[in-house]
Amino acid sequence: MYIPQFSYGLSRPYPYKWFPWAVLLGGLVAVALFSVLNFAANGYDLGAQSTTDPNGTEAQTSWTAAPIFALLHRVGPSCQPQDIPVNTEFYTSKLSRPYTLTNIWRRTAGDAPVAVLPSLAYKNNTLENCSVGLVQVDLESTQRTAMQQGYTEWGAKATALATCSVANGAEPTSFNLTTSYEFVGPLIGTGQTDSFLQLDNQSRASLWWGQSLLSWYWLNLVSATAYANNAEQSPYNYPLSQATLTFQSTNISDLNSLDFFHVGWHFLLSDGTFILTNSYNLSTAAASSTWPNIWTPAAAFAKVFYSVILADLGEAHGGNILDDPALLQSYTDFHNLTNNASAVETPWLQAGPARASYDELAPSLGPLAITPSTIYAQYFCQVPVVKAGGTLFVTILVADLVFVQALWHILHWATTAWLERHDKQANYCPGCLETDMKEASGDMVAARLLDKNGDARWPREKAVRYSEEELGHAVPSSEGAI
Repeated sequence: MYIPQFSYGLSRPYPYKWFPWAVLLGGLVAVALFSVLNFAANGYDLGAQSTTDPNGTEAQTSWTAAPIFALLHRVGPSCQPQDIPVNTEFYTSKLSRPYTLTNIWRRTAGDAPVAVLPSLAYKNNTLENCSVGLVQVDLESTQRTAMQQGYTEWGAKATALATCSVANGAEPTSFNLTTSYEFVGPLIGTGQTDSFLQLDNQSRASLWWGQSLLSWYWLNLVSATAYANNAEQSPYNYPLSQATLTFQSTNISDLNSLDFFHVGWHFLLSDGTFILTNSYNLSTAAASSTWPNIWTPAAAFAKVFYSVILADLGEAHGGNILDDPALLQSYTDFHNLTNNASAVETPWLQAGPARASYDELAPSLGPLAITPSTIYAQYFCQVPVVKAGGTLFVTILVADLVFVQALWHILHWATTAWLERHDKQANYCPGCLETDMKEASGDMVAARLLDKNGDARWPREKAVRYSEEELGHAVPSSEGAI
């Protein structure tokens, strides 16, 4: 049976004194370079992170994202969009009023019908083209809880319908949302009035004023309603029990005008009589002192609520009390309210936080401004995280060994090929090369000729000079010696 023979390769030093230094220094540079490349390619794992700013998280980059590492940068931060179903309650990034998403739709290209959607795919898009289509104010007295009536005889609950859109694909997605406000709500027994989630009189001064105006003008409206119902003679012979006022925007942009809204009302008298008016000019109702004469304070409260919603949604176009210093000054002259709201205040029910006019407080507050808003949400993100020290060391070490070994084989092959091309004895082992040189030297000595005097001499035609490299190829000539 044939048994294959194993063999081993012979080696000899490279004939260049500079070669070891070149390999050593080049190897160190290669190891450093490979370590950097391997760290960029394999030094990170993806970790979970929760954030309210996915755009900022995804924009974060490290040195491994440089163009030179473009082919190696395998991981980067990424965040999942939020899916917000219909009837979800949320805040905007201003953290002021809560909103409920009521319906969502997207217009399609051409004559295709509007697509109604069950949820909003959202990823921190800026709210755009927001508008308030309706403000409804419900006035109630005995229908409220005993605790509420203990604070104010009448109460008012304002509800608004707004529409916004977000850039979401080829066509923007539009949606309706509602929000409400009731300064003295059902939970007043806990000592809490309806207030904004967060207040900042420096970076969000406009909304700080917005909460102040809402509380002051809410108290002003319920005080006016109680006065009108008790002091004025009802043309229907029975006092008011409940009322609903609906304010709809007109094409008038001047918030000082009473006709900024069209008003409709539904009155329920104490005897059960129901009175309805679909639409009416506020200026006409106020001028004629139509019973109950609450039109001016009701319109003022509706304008304040309207302005607060647009400021919270980040809609800076159009009129707004909260970014107009002159208009805000007129609305914060609380001592000139139609009905003195301070008369309704108690030590346990205080309007505010502003207790003075805009001109008085402006030097200590931030500037009035309405900035873009987004829907406040928590996003789940995956971000690159550097591996643990031990794992990182082993990962880079193993990868470096693979690269260095490959580089050494390439260098060895290239250098050997170059030597074989320029040196015919490149494949001779050191011992063989030394033996050949000795034999060639002996043969050259024996090849000398004797002249007629018996002296040794070289044949004239053979008198040539041989280099050490050529000795290995010398032809022996001992048989021809004379």
